[in-house]
Amino acid sequence: MESRTGSRGSNSAKAGHLAFRWRSQFLYEFKAFTIVRVVLSENNLTEEIHEFLQKLSGAEKSLQFLDLVDYQLCGPLPDFTKFSLLREFSLEYNQLNGSLPETFGQQLPSLVSLDLSGNQITGSLPDLSISLSNLSSLLHLDFSLNELIFYLNSDWVPKFQLQVIELSSCKLGPHFPKWLRTQNKFSILDISNVGISDIVPSWFWDVSPGLNFLNLSHNKIFGLLPDLSLKFHDNPGIDLSSNLFILVPPNATYLNLSKNKFLGSLSFLCSISGVELKYLDVSNNQLAGELPDCLGKFEALSILSLAYNNLYGAIPNSIGSLSQIQTLNLRNNNLSGELLSSLKSCTELRIIDLGVNRFTGKLPAWIGTHLTNLIVVSLRSNEFNGSIPQHICHLNHIKILDLSQNDLSGNIPHCFNNFTALVQSNSSGAAINFSYMAHDGYFTAGGDYVDNALVQWK
Repeated sequence: MESRTGSRGSNSAKAGHLAFRWRSQFLYEFKAFTIVRVVLSENNLTEEIHEFLQKLSGAEKSLQFLDLVDYQLCGPLPDFTKFSLLREFSLEYNQLNGSLPETFGQQLPSLVSLDLSGNQITGSLPDLSISLSNLSSLLHLDFSLNELIFYLNSDWVPKFQLQVIELSSCKLGPHFPKWLRTQNKFSILDISNVGISDIVPSWFWDVSPGLNFLNLSHNKIFGLLPDLSLKFHDNPGIDLSSNLFILVPPNATYLNLSKNKFLGSLSFLCSISGVELKYLDVSNNQLAGELPDCLGKFEALSILSLAYNNLYGAIPNSIGSLSQIQTLNLRNNNLSGELLSSLKSCTELRIIDLGVNRFTGKLPAWIGTHLTNLIVVSLRSNEFNGSIPQHICHLNHIKILDLSQNDLSGNIPHCFNNFTALVQSNSSGAAINFSYMAHDGYFTAGGDYVDNALVQWK
């Protein structure tokens, strides 16, 4: 046993203010001293918490700091009324069970830090605003990794201003907690896996400028995600995974998210209405997963670039619904399967780049018979096989044709001599003009899309 201000005395020793830290396998009777701090963390003792508190019977009016982290205490939480001066109270990672007394906070009005995380505390708090009503000095609140259910008055205005809020795996939902609007000094907020299935209110992103860590993961939170770089300036850690956030407004007409570091799937695109979307570029990110079938609803789409991501699987059949598409760029992914015949409905295509994927099968003849407006065709570095179909010679406007690094065989069709555009002096690039309508229906804007192609020379 160690003492911060003196050594252990006998039962007849004079009273004094001592702080004890245990690393041993025995307990001590606290009857001779005025105990201010008790630290018994990381022991292997197993004891009912009621029995332990009986050993503190001489310290009720003086104890201010009680640290019992990972002490193997078990049993339900007892009445703490007699420890009215307690300021820091940590019972994290024990084996406590049962429910939290409704008047828990009223019993400990001097609390600054309360940590009950990592136990087996269950049940419900009829109203957290009642349970914590007297804790005006509280700065640190951690109930995480329990199974508590909170019922809150929507008009509750806490008396405290928390710096640390950790409620992971408790039950706060389904509504987003409105009382957080009153908290503007927290640096840590963890409300992950708390059953919220609600939209994030706009005020939330401006509530605490000193944020260091935010975790909203594993809920069903939805809503438009703002540019967080404009909200938080101190490089906070942010985890918004496993939710239903969207990155863009649902009525977007022009969307360019290229050259970022977006992770996850493309499922967020399904939240866009699709009625007026004409330009979609999410290339050069770290997106993964299969192409969502909802892409087919963007019937007005002119430009679609998903290049340089980690997408896999087959092209969905619904892509054939994009009757207005002019550029389809899926380069440098891990896509596979054969080219679906539904693509031959995309007769406005000028550029198709499927290079550096794992597409298989024979080159379809309909590329030449149906997609006659093509200017650029890049199918390089795939697994296409068989011969080059004669019908491809109908591509009278072709300026770049790259079929290299496949498993093609047979002779090159003699009709390749018809590709006169390939040798024109101005054939180094292709610009596609397109227009899109703003979401209000009154403002029309236009733009030029300039794509590039990687050509294999041998």
